[in-house]
Amino acid sequence: MVIVLFADFLLRRGLGGAPTETLAVRVASYALILLIGLAMLVRGIHRARVPSTHAHQEHACACGARHGESGLLSLGVGLVPCTGSLLILIYSMANGILAVGIALVAMIAVGMAVTMGALGLASVLARRLVAERLTGGAGRAALALDLVGAGAITLLGAVLLAGALRS
Repeated sequence: MVIVLFADFLLRRGLGGAPTETLAVRVASYALILLIGLAMLVRGIHRARVPSTHAHQEHACACGARHGESGLLSLGVGLVPCTGSLLILIYSMANGILAVGIALVAMIAVGMAVTMGALGLASVLARRLVAERLTGGAGRAALALDLVGAGAITLLGAVLLAGALRS
């Protein structure tokens, strides 16, 4: 919250408006999503052409190959500050109830963390279930799901970036 407030303050002073209304912030966020999607797509295509050197199944891999990628995707999505949280903090500061504002923003953060964590776990479990049903747990179905997911992220990033550049 401190980082967001400080960044918001700096961006408002430097750019003369809210960061979410700044085209450069939106373009950077959407371009990062597009680039990450493209990297995932290239990696998936490469894996489809070159057999895996791992001696274990892809879904059981604990090597951490995807953790950096998911962290970058989270950074790209979260680059634009939450306007609702900013409004709550600004309102609470203006009315002298900053502690209440911080508590509300913390509850929003907890709610988002629980919701996004549950969705993430559900997607991992669903991916495993579908891969197991289609091919016994590994192989072509898992690769196809990876390619479809990477394509969806790439498409989403491209659509968001194109929309931001048009405005």
